[in-house]
Amino acid sequence: MTIQDSPCNTTRFLLIGKQQNVATGCDKTSLIFAAKHTPGALHRCLGHFAQRGLNLTKIESRPKKNDNWEYYFFVDVQGHRNIPEMIQAIEDLRSDATFLKVLGSYPMHRQRLETAPPDREGLNLI
Repeated sequence: MTIQDSPCNTTRFLLIGKQQNVATGCDKTSLIFAAKHTPGALHRCLGHFAQRGLNLTKIESRPKKNDNWEYYFFVDVQGHRNIPEMIQAIEDLRSDATFLKVLGSYPMHRQRLETAPPDREGLNLI
């Protein structure tokens, strides 16, 4: 029996500390927020990053424990929390979100194309 069938599967581990990482120029920032329960609220929240050219690499929703039909959104964004574009995007998000916590910034893992395992069609995907 196979547990996974993709050679590109990875497991993500986090190392949590009290100090902030310095910007490396190739960073990712993780945050969690809750959007207002109004039409277009999530669009407005995510739009703050798009307006500044910041790429979202992950968005995941999880239900709030005690609020039916309310969700937290976990987001990874390319860029360090201390660059001007990220500072402004987070500040503007704060005004549209009902909850916001910046989890931190850290160097992005970069896999070189020539070391990536081929997918089933023989293409290298990163």
